[in-house]
Amino acid sequence: MEMAVDALSGHIHTLRDLDREVPPPSPLAALAIPSGARVALVPGPASETPPVRISVSINQGLLRDVDAAAKREGMTRSGFLAAAARTMLSQIQA
Repeated sequence: MEMAVDALSGHIHTLRDLDREVPPPSPLAALAIPSGARVALVPGPASETPPVRISVSINQGLLRDVDAAAKREGMTRSGFLAAAARTMLSQIQA
């Protein structure tokens, strides 16, 4: 679910960056859901604050490991690094 939220959030922010309209959520009744399929409602971004582009320096080997792990998890590099930062922050703030 975390990856779905990250993907939806990234897509919405990209649409906004491109000055494109963000479509409203589809009602469940309008979806063609196959029998036996599971449905998950994915919340949109909690905040209207768009992501900020940053420039960071990172060891090339570590970046390669980050990219490989992000790919395995079905995440973008940015989403993976943001999730890692949230995890670390929650650990040090506990």
